[in-house]
Amino acid sequence: MEYPARLYRKAFNIYDVAPWKGVSDDRVIAFRSTVNNENVYVNFMGRLGEHLAVGAYIGDRGIQSLYDMMAGIDDYGPSNESYILAGQECVQLSFESEDDAFEDQLDCAYKYAETFDESLTGYKDIPSFVDFRPGYQPFTLKDETRLMILEEAMDVVLMYGDLHRGNYRGLNSINYYGVRKAPYFVKQNGKWMESEVTLPDIDSMKFIPRILFENETMIARLRKLPKVGTMYAELRLGPLTEWDDEREAFFFGEMLYSAFEKPEHIFEPVVNSDPNEDKEIAWGKMLSKFVLKVLIQQAKLIPEKIICRGIRTKYLLSDLCETLDIELDEDEFAEMDVLDEYIESLEKLNQTDAEGYNPGIEAVLSELLDRLEGMSKSELKQIAPSLQDFLKSVPEDGIRPELNKRLQRILKYL
Repeated sequence: MEYPARLYRKAFNIYDVAPWKGVSDDRVIAFRSTVNNENVYVNFMGRLGEHLAVGAYIGDRGIQSLYDMMAGIDDYGPSNESYILAGQECVQLSFESEDDAFEDQLDCAYKYAETFDESLTGYKDIPSFVDFRPGYQPFTLKDETRLMILEEAMDVVLMYGDLHRGNYRGLNSINYYGVRKAPYFVKQNGKWMESEVTLPDIDSMKFIPRILFENETMIARLRKLPKVGTMYAELRLGPLTEWDDEREAFFFGEMLYSAFEKPEHIFEPVVNSDPNEDKEIAWGKMLSKFVLKVLIQQAKLIPEKIICRGIRTKYLLSDLCETLDIELDEDEFAEMDVLDEYIESLEKLNQTDAEGYNPGIEAVLSELLDRLEGMSKSELKQIAPSLQDFLKSVPEDGIRPELNKRLQRILKYL
């Protein structure tokens, strides 16, 4: 990625100023962006020297994602952890070591350093421009609008330092118990002017919709089913990870897990694999899939009670449960052994070893092949469609060559 030289000049100036020295990441400077006319909230990371960065959190959604990060799982509970970690709405200037920097940014950084005689050690001093979107792993910042917002943030950081003699320690903490005000910059007649702004309230539920289930046909079908037992449910991100060609970035699929413990019955998770779709629409689709595929087609019953983990799960299922008079109990720390073991097994399927192979998939696949290799051709053609789909979906580069040869022999008959 080729960035303009002025961006690197500002980045190196910020590195020299080191605004994170003695400043925790709950201190912010706010400004009104001329790019999108939204408030942007800038914080500093690196007080302990671990991760040196300046983050620009965009709009109300951005500042709420910062609040969530600061609160963490201690306040919101473990089922929200994946959403907190992958929920940031911001752009970031970070200073990375050579092994951690984006490969497509290294050449540009070193080219600038060589051209302008800037010293680079390759250890936590390589400027990196990073995009954080909810549901995505961090990726190279390419969006022109967001890049312009980050540049404005860099200007404001440097200007604040000039106005306050390099002292960033006087900023207020914005956590639950801190002062709810921050320095605020607005551009007037081409010049940034400083004042003060009251920060948005902390509201962790603000961007979590409560989904209404109004499909009368499905409701009528559900009312005819027997009502039996207790179901467990949890909505969380991943471990499904997919690739977005447009952004050239990985994103996490959102998955609704459900199971009965007695008798043990685990259902295939219902997946939302479009992090860019409006949340209310996406969750509405998930809920419809859950009703049709899990309750009507697989379970063929509705539970008397659903125990769910996480406020998101509750918001997804609450209207359905009220409609059908199903008791819904949200318990952030509920023990759901049958679900946890299943989720853990799926997570292992996404892990790779030092050689780039996937030991989880290999273990499952090897066990399956041991059974399938003893079957006749006609028997192989009759195995369950879901199993056939799994075998066909195994990535060739994710398993060792000898295992792949065995798999290909089986696939010929499917």
